[in-house]
Amino acid sequence: MNGPIQGGKGERRTRRPSTSRIDENIQRVHDSVKADHRIITRMIAEKLGINNGSVQTILKEDLNMQKLRAKIVPKILVDEQKQRRDYYTMTGSKMPKIQIFSKR
Repeated sequence: MNGPIQGGKGERRTRRPSTSRIDENIQRVHDSVKADHRIITRMIAEKLGINNGSVQTILKEDLNMQKLRAKIVPKILVDEQKQRRDYYTMTGSKMPKIQIFSKR
């Protein structure tokens, strides 16, 4: 990553060395993910005091991790939602799509 790059008018210059992708920060990012696998990159960046892009690069290139999409499920369901869930689970039919956001 650090090496010569083309400057203006064919001049060669070197990149500034990365200060975020050091072994210490890589280990700190790894420990954060290991402690809470649901943590988001923005929270890791704020916690460790490094750039969000650097956290993403560390996760992807240094730790060989990738994003996984998760289904968003409410943690607390009201009784009506539990009953509907149980009904559709027992009958095996698909749940109808529910509009969460109102149209303006």
